[in-house]
Formats: sequence, structure tokens, C-alpha cells
Amino acid sequence: MTIDKEIKSETRGLAVGRPGQGTFVQVGLGQVALPEPARRRRSWLGWLDSADAAGLDEDGIVARRIARPVMLVLLVALPLVFLGYGLTGWLRGWALGVDSSVYRAGAVLLLHGHSPYKVSDLGYLHLSFTYPPAAALLFTPLAALPAQLAWAVMASASVLALALVIRVAVAAVPYWPFPAGWSTLLLTVAMLGLVPVWRTIGLGQVNILLMAMVAVDVLAVTARGSRWGGLGVGVAAAVKLVPLIFIAHLFLTGKRAAAARALAVFAGLQGLTLVIAPQDSAYWTSDVFQTGRIGPAQQPYNQSLDGLMTRVTGAAPWSAHAAWVIGAVLAVPALMLVLRYHRRGHDVSALCVTACFGLLLAPVSWLPCWVWIAPVVVALSSWLQATWRGAGQRRAARWQRWAGVGAVIGVTAVFTSTYSVPVSQQPHRTLGSFWFFVLSNPYVLTTIVIALVLGAAALRRDDQLDDPWSSGQFPAVEQNNCVGDRLAHQGGPAS
Repeated sequence: MTIDKEIKSETRGLAVGRPGQGTFVQVGLGQVALPEPARRRRSWLGWLDSADAAGLDEDGIVARRIARPVMLVLLVALPLVFLGYGLTGWLRGWALGVDSSVYRAGAVLLLHGHSPYKVSDLGYLHLSFTYPPAAALLFTPLAALPAQLAWAVMASASVLALALVIRVAVAAVPYWPFPAGWSTLLLTVAMLGLVPVWRTIGLGQVNILLMAMVAVDVLAVTARGSRWGGLGVGVAAAVKLVPLIFIAHLFLTGKRAAAARALAVFAGLQGLTLVIAPQDSAYWTSDVFQTGRIGPAQQPYNQSLDGLMTRVTGAAPWSAHAAWVIGAVLAVPALMLVLRYHRRGHDVSALCVTACFGLLLAPVSWLPCWVWIAPVVVALSSWLQATWRGAGQRRAARWQRWAGVGAVIGVTAVFTSTYSVPVSQQPHRTLGSFWFFVLSNPYVLTTIVIALVLGAAALRRDDQLDDPWSSGQFPAVEQNNCVGDRLAHQGGPAS
């Protein structure tokens, strides 16, 4: 018997008269005039109904309430490790945070009235500041910290942002039968093994923070119709131009007001920076077109279409144009997938398609830029679980299920390994060795293959197997409505 039925069938004694004597009445919890306010009573009833629907007994509810603070402690412990390491590095004079030191140096130059674009020896490795002017303005809090502590702050914030992205993605995918809290913790730890993630954290880059701004904005804030929708996308685009593609994503998915707000935030931050530092206007007239300032496009760490074509053609003058042509061709399946996933409520998948397409189109997409593999893994895991358990009109054949497992493992393996190719060897080996070509462009080729396969599947009319939850005819216990999510939405039991 479930806990709700036990409570409703319990006999309550309401004493009337002398102690020890009275009248006993059979009542339900909702009929008792409790001294607590009606709001608290309704909270209890809603909480118990959620537990009952999820099949939890009293022991299960207690276990979940105990596990939640344990999970929070473990999540907080992860960034504390980076803070402690950064503090130790500051005391011992270690060189921590190659990119965060550039962010900090650009902010210091802005605060002193100098242009960060006229200095090319910033940070530990004497790099250039390649971000838009508003980025230097938004990085100014780092100027108040030593370089090592600035890295520690960036790394710690990135770990928390990664956990936030995973939590939002787990709540947004159509099918996730496991507790959201523990799934977030375990996936966060696992994702630290992905090359883009640990490189971003190790270098002190901003990629995970920007991904969190976009994911929370699109999947949570804008999805609820909030008037704040688009703010996160606009700020992310102000720091780095690649997230501008998410403004188009909002527009194409019917969130036009949010898209307008995002564009206004982007333009407003850039305009504010130019008012404060008018000397930085040169970025928009010359520097933004000099992609070589970011680094050599033929470097194997540049996993974009431009990088691929530059390596294949030996840096031919027309390689960039060829990359744009390939991008235009890939735009067809990308647009098809975004619209298809959005119509079916697969917002995480739609957002990941847009993100990966934007990384392919960018002139330079270093390995750390591909942190979007984290929500991609969540979406793939959701699809795999639904297919494996047959959460739809029909269940996949055994070979198809195992093929899906192999595909998920293969995609994850690609992003947990790196292959470095010396630039001097590329003209001599890229065209002559097929495997050399494949291993030099792993992220680009993997993304293209996935886009083409999914695009072909989208053309099928009888593709319930590719989309096992689209019918909505599976049992409620198999929907992504785990008790943790519902208790969070209902506020939990009043205390």
C-alpha cells in the first residue's frame, strides 16, 4: 500500500470531553482542520501525491531527502578543489590559466584606458586579446585578483556551470528515468574526462560559462516565456561572437521576442564598451576580419570546416570559400533537424544541433570550444535509454539497440581522446593518408556524419524507431517526470 493510501485510511482520534474519552472519526488527511495554513497543507498533499505516483514508499522518500544534501555537498566540494589549487599556485608563484591570464590582462588594459588589441604579448604565453570589446568590460572583475586566483575562480565557476547545464539538460530531455540529482553529480564528474571540458578548465577559458548562459536561457528561461528570455544569449554573444547563432535559433524556434532581446543586449553591451573605450572601435573595422590573430587555421586543434579545408588544401587561398560552401550544404540538414526536434519537444537536441553547426562554421574552433559535447551526451543517453527500454509504439531490434550503444560509445570516445599532428607534416601526409586525414579532423568528421545520418532519418515518414517517445503513449513512470523534478516544481513539503 502506498503512503498516500495509508494516510487516507488511517483512523484519527479526535478527543471530545474528559481525557481518555472521546469520539473517533474515520477521516482523510485533507479533511482534518490542521493548525497549519492551507498553503502548507496543500504542499504536503501535492508532495505525497507526487511520491505516490512515482511508486515511492516512506523509506524511499526519506532516502531521497537524505541524499539531496549529500549530493549538494559533493557538488560544492568539486570547485573547492580548484580554489584550493589556485590559492596554492598563487602562494608558490605557479603559472596557472593561460587564457584566463589573457582575459585578466585585457581587462587591466581597459581599466587603464589602453586598447587590448594593440598589445600582442598578454598573459603567460604572450598572446593577443581576440574577443569583442565588451568581453574586456565583462572580464573586469578578474583584474582585482592575481592571475592564479583568477584562474581558480574561472575553473570553479566552470565546474558549477557544467553541473548546471547537465541538470537543465536532464530536466529538458524527453526521457530520463533516473534521479535527476544523482544523475547530475555523476555526469558532471564523468564529463570532466572529456577533452573539451578539461582543457577549458585547465586553461581557464570561458566556454563552459557561455554554454551555461545559453542553455539556461533557451531551455529554462525562454521556454517558460519569461520576459528575461534572451538575456543569457545576448551576454554570451557579447563575450564571443560564435553564440550569435543562438539568436537565429531563438528566431527559428518561434521565440522572436527573446531573439530581439538577445540582439539588443549584444548591441547594448558593445555600444556601452565603445562609449567607455572608443579606441577599441578598430576591432569592428579590421581586427574582427583578421582571423589569423587567433592562431594558424591549419593547426589540428582547430576543429572547424575552415581548419579542415586549410589542412586538406595546404592553406590554399580559396580554402575558406570552400569551407563556406560546405557549411551552406550542411545548413540544410542542420535546419531540418532543429525544426524537427523543436516541433517534437526535443529542445536539448535542437540546441545541440545549432551549437555544433555554429562551431563548424566558425573560422577557428579550438578543442576546448567543443564543450557542447556535454549536453550532446545527455541527449544521446536519453535517446538510447528510451530505445533500449522500448518507451514508444515499438521496440528496436536487438542489433539496432546494440548499434545505438556502439554509436554513443564511439561519439564519447572521440571526445575523450586527442590526436596531435605537427603542422610541418600536414602538407605531406594529409592528402596521402586516409587515416591521417580522419585522425586530424575527428570532431569535424564526427559531427558531419551524425548530421547526415540524422538528416536522412528525418526524411523517413515511419521513423518512430528513431523517435521512440514522440507518440507520448508510454506509461507515466517512463516519462521524464522523476519525483525529484516534480517535488522541486511543487516546492517540496513545507517545513
